[in-house]
Amino acid sequence: KQLDDLKRAHPDKGSAKFKSERQKLLMTVQSKVLPKFGFEGSLAGVVRMMQAFGEPHLAISEEITRVGNTIEYILAAEPASVDETERDGSTTGIDT
Repeated sequence: KQLDDLKRAHPDKGSAKFKSERQKLLMTVQSKVLPKFGFEGSLAGVVRMMQAFGEPHLAISEEITRVGNTIEYILAAEPASVDETERDGSTTGIDT
């Protein structure tokens, strides 16, 4: 819901304002999740996590690729319309 709202408020997904606000929103989740996997709950922790996923033994993992692609799709998807949300009871956003 929050991500959908952000996308609606910033039609230009390439704008610096949208990217900054999106980063802040994603950090509200990442700051809680990353420490559970041994990373700092900060932007530096996100960078270290991304570097770890670039390691050869992880980069070739089909499961990691599939999950990563799914996450990217969800985060990039356009916000669900009110009709879609009412019909299936879900949204593409992040609820925190």
